Amino acid sequence: MATTGPSPLNLQLPEVNDVVDLSVINANYGLINTYAGNTNTDLANKTSQISVLNTAVGAAGSVQNAVKATNVAGGAANRIPVQSAVDTTTFIAAPAAPGYVLTSQISGVPAFNAFPAPVPYKVQTGIIASGSYSSGLASVTFTTAFDHPPIVILTCVEPDAGDTTTVTLNAAPSTTGFSARARTWNGSTTSNMNPTTHWIAIQYSSSASAS
Repeated sequence: MATTGPSPLNLQLPEVNDVVDLSVINANYGLINTYAGNTNTDLANKTSQISVLNTAVGAAGSVQNAVKATNVAGGAANRIPVQSAVDTTTFIAAPAAPGYVLTSQISGVPAFNAFPAPVPYKVQTGIIASGSYSSGLASVTFTTAFDHPPIVILTCVEPDAGDTTTVTLNAAPSTTGFSARARTWNGSTTSNMNPTTHWIAIQYSSSASAS
């Protein structure tokens, strides 16, 4: 009475340059291991197929074109992989201290750098009350002198000002204050006005806090 062994192996082998699915490779190895424990003449005919399978997996146990991967080889804890050249992956150097931010570079891989300090400004604000103008002019003295003349922005407030009222600087501001002029246009001449005026003075500073 003739005995029959397991049915012949039916390995799913990748073609040359095919994308290799690791799940298929694992299934193939499972079939091979099953046959290894049985006597079957078909196993001897699968030597070349097993060789192709081993080539696809590679000596290092990795696949050239894997569909999925659980982990990335190399690197260290909390390191970020990045493509440094064609077919070349490296890891970004760890930041020197907490709070560093990842920035792009003109050339080379991104790098961690210290977060740039915010540009310091000195700012003062105030109000020129209605009735403070004399002949259309009002002077303001800053609470704290600036390091150099600031930018001053003025705006007049309704209902103290008409639609044609404008408030402008009478001269360039200094480090200690400025002079404002309020006028209105009546169609042919200008008249001095006395509106409530809000102002803000801003100066870039290499020093720290605003005044």
